[in-house]
Amino acid sequence: MSLPRVYIDAETFSSVDISVRGLANYWDPEADTGIHCIAVKVDDTPTMLWKNDHTVESLAVAECLAIHIRHGSLIVAHKAEFEFYMLRKLGFNVRLEQMRCTMAKAASMAFPLSLGKLSMALGLPYGKNTAGHKAMKILCKPNPSTGKFWRYAEAPQLFEDLYTYCIQDVQLEYDIDQLLPDLTDEEQAVWLMNQRINRRGIGVDRRAAAAAYAICTAESERLNREIHEASGGKVASTTVSLQIARFCGMDSVAKDVLEEALKQPLTSYGGLSIKQRRVLEIRQEAAKSSVLKIEPLLELCSSDGRLRWSQQYHGAATGREAGRGFQPLNIPRGALHLEPALQNAVLDDPVVEIPELARNLKSTPLNVVSDLLRGLLIAAEGYELSSYDYAGIEMVYGAWYVGDEGLLTEFRGERKVYEMTYATAFHVDKASVTKDQRQVGKGMALGAQFGGGGDALITTAWSQLRLRFDPDPVKAKEIAEDLKIRWREARPNYPLYWKALEWAAKQAVMHPGNAYSPLSFSKLQGLTGFQGVSYLVPLAADGTPGAVLQCTLPSGRVLSYPYPRIERHTVVKKDGDTWEADSLCYMVTDDNQWRKTHSYGGKLFENNVQAAAADLLRFGITNMNNAGIPVVLTVYDEVLAETKTGSMTWEYGREIMERRPDWCPDLPVKVTGWQGRRYRKE
Repeated sequence: MSLPRVYIDAETFSSVDISVRGLANYWDPEADTGIHCIAVKVDDTPTMLWKNDHTVESLAVAECLAIHIRHGSLIVAHKAEFEFYMLRKLGFNVRLEQMRCTMAKAASMAFPLSLGKLSMALGLPYGKNTAGHKAMKILCKPNPSTGKFWRYAEAPQLFEDLYTYCIQDVQLEYDIDQLLPDLTDEEQAVWLMNQRINRRGIGVDRRAAAAAYAICTAESERLNREIHEASGGKVASTTVSLQIARFCGMDSVAKDVLEEALKQPLTSYGGLSIKQRRVLEIRQEAAKSSVLKIEPLLELCSSDGRLRWSQQYHGAATGREAGRGFQPLNIPRGALHLEPALQNAVLDDPVVEIPELARNLKSTPLNVVSDLLRGLLIAAEGYELSSYDYAGIEMVYGAWYVGDEGLLTEFRGERKVYEMTYATAFHVDKASVTKDQRQVGKGMALGAQFGGGGDALITTAWSQLRLRFDPDPVKAKEIAEDLKIRWREARPNYPLYWKALEWAAKQAVMHPGNAYSPLSFSKLQGLTGFQGVSYLVPLAADGTPGAVLQCTLPSGRVLSYPYPRIERHTVVKKDGDTWEADSLCYMVTDDNQWRKTHSYGGKLFENNVQAAAADLLRFGITNMNNAGIPVVLTVYDEVLAETKTGSMTWEYGREIMERRPDWCPDLPVKVTGWQGRRYRKE
């Protein structure tokens, strides 16, 4: 007999702004956060409402909830960590294992995360409750007239609107839970793992962060004065992009690409005057992410000095986590490449050392702080951090999927894969590849394996390597196209496998209820070494096609592509010729918008590779947990653990992380990393 499901949704109030200070500070024991009401729905019974009014009716709802929690019923909520904190604050002894999250279910199937957008994506018949949303926004903060929290007698209609809003949300949670399948036991365990890592958090050097923030703020103010002076008063500050573009003669640049255009090296701009060049220099200096990163770090840091809830479970459709708030995933690599000992020394006395180091390096304080951002994350007193990073894991899995034995052999041996990439593309000896040629090989390897053209190589080479093929954009494009062709000719299994994946996915959409593998693609017949996946649009109980294209990975986990279809669209060739082609389409959340996207074999391949890397990371974290090693952060393919100083060698953790799951026992895995007091990038 299955356990009852209790659906809950709470409307709360606090002087803590949760959008700025985060979940942990909102529910801190010292915070003044309270609850206006809780909607409670047990299975499909009518919804009950607890109000903060001490009436017999509300006490009965509270007792019902308490009984279900004591008896182990499942507690379902949207973004369940919020309600978990809330129940704990009210004194309910709910266990994390009892919680079920409809947001997690949506994330695992690549649907929107917000309750409103998810309900629309699923076609649920609930319009936007404008009155309820307005009431929630007003009543969640103190009454500006009194400075105290709102009481029912002060705004009865607002409270009634809030109660209706709360009841509607819990009904939405129930309907979503009925529509979306439960997480598998394995995936529920991953969600719980994410919750524990987020609750554990990672230490923050608040003293150093505050000092760095003060330095960055002063520098930003100075640069604002400089840009105003350099432009003759035509640019108000470093953040007014349109004014900067107008002053520098970039009026024709579209707004949606303007920010990226302003980041390009000054050598890529032609015909700039001295003043225009200076304005762009100031803008690029001020655009360092130092201030933008440190401010949320200080705001989100909990009273015990730890950063929590920086990682969103299944934030990417592939199963990788995404950053939230401070976002450790997006910390810049830095250009000064400071040694760990020097970073420690500077951050131990930042007020003196940051400006001094900037002078010694003939750099700027903002550059120095940008290099030091990772070091603001720190182990607790008496503890140390251990980093474990799966080296080149996307290239490893790419080669594994397509059976590129030459590349896999290189990964098992010297691991000079970028030298090998260049050598095989240009038919030279690997030992003769120069440092500059290695960078070109790295740009090819990182930019070409997912089916991108010359533009993709240019973007990857610049964003990840700061490598430009040529100052002239036209020549750079010609070079990139040549590199793309050379790479594909040297590694023919990749484009062949992209085609096979696209064929299998399209066949599954056109023939619901039937599973298709790329290994069945005609041009793969008789070839060996390729790894299979399976595409399927399952049939509903009434025989109609389901709403999701599923891809079953080698690990057994399933990727989802909502609302798939095949559409005819016009393809424009480089020479201007066009032709009609069938395109695989599905819905994605992009830039917070739920929209249709066109896909292709290279993109499907990228998703499968990243998903396999995510599965390996999950396997490693599980093994670390089983060994009693607490993980405090993950950043892409890196795991960060925190243990008592001297209690664990780094090599012990590496042995655990280099274990392979049963579905890829021979994968050439190599883990790199370090052990120390502060977070850093090797």
